[in-house]
Amino acid sequence: MTHKVKLNLSIIFTLCFLTFIPSTVNAKTFNQNMIKSTIKKDMKNVGGSWAVQVNNVETPMQNVSVQNTKIKRYRSASTIKVYIMLATYYQVQNKTIKLTPVIKQNLARMIKYSDNNAANYLIRKNGGFSKINKISHKFGFKHTSLKRFMLNNKALANGIDNYTTPQDLSLFLKKVYHKELLGKTYDNKMLYLLNHCQNHSKLPRYIKNTKVFNKTGELPVKGVQNDAAIFKTKYHVYSVVVMSQKGNQYYQYHAMNQLGKHLHKIIK
Repeated sequence: MTHKVKLNLSIIFTLCFLTFIPSTVNAKTFNQNMIKSTIKKDMKNVGGSWAVQVNNVETPMQNVSVQNTKIKRYRSASTIKVYIMLATYYQVQNKTIKLTPVIKQNLARMIKYSDNNAANYLIRKNGGFSKINKISHKFGFKHTSLKRFMLNNKALANGIDNYTTPQDLSLFLKKVYHKELLGKTYDNKMLYLLNHCQNHSKLPRYIKNTKVFNKTGELPVKGVQNDAAIFKTKYHVYSVVVMSQKGNQYYQYHAMNQLGKHLHKIIK
């Protein structure tokens, strides 16, 4: 056998061998039991009602859901703004709203800085609550309901509020990440805004070297602290949604800070 043939066989053998070595990504596991126990440990002192959903964004069947009550829907606070954003881009895509500089500015302010006046402007521009709810339900967010304007304390005092669930928010995050909502062009626009959210004081607080796409929500008068986030690490893409109401703000923040840090160590 010539030296050249031996060399070629050696290369072929090496390539075949490498093909069957599991990749680092596949070797990393999404340990559901460990995630569940971590959630329970970090959230135990929060008080009130809370629910947490953790999803492996890359593998549909890998998710963990834990809650301390049987509440089906939670006060959304500003997490409702992701659905206002979706409705706006949906109508832009369908040419019922024109993507003017003013619309762009209000979208950016609503998601990046959680500007309530920008959200109210876009609610009106979309045609009101029922139009946004119809679009949200069209995309599968069946337990989400927009019923009042931001800053409308009178409606809040009369028992009217906006609601969503960890499941709906998790589904939104998964679909927008995989470009399964409006397609590549507009889903990328939504991801860009989420990636530039300025509030990283909750789940992402102690996270380093990781791309974060998130939207927070807070309504202190009702003890509400929420965060919905995608974390893109070197090996994994996963989402975490925490919804908490009637809780102690200090313990809510502390729990989310710790949970974000601990999950990152487990899943990364």
